[in-house]
Amino acid sequence: MEEAVSMLVEHLVRPVLPSSAVVTPEMEQDVARQFNDGMLNALFYLLVFSSFLVLLKYI
Repeated sequence: MEEAVSMLVEHLVRPVLPSSAVVTPEMEQDVARQFNDGMLNALFYLLVFSSFLVLLKYI
């Protein structure tokens, strides 16, 4: 997981930071938290949408 977070920071966060900015462990934890929250939201909406499709099949 730490390697994945480091990759996210390297490819998504670092390019938009000033060149003198230092990425702290707290910043990496924030990125991981936001990524996890986003994935949970996406999975929830996928579950709701797939349930809706199943219901449509039986109507």
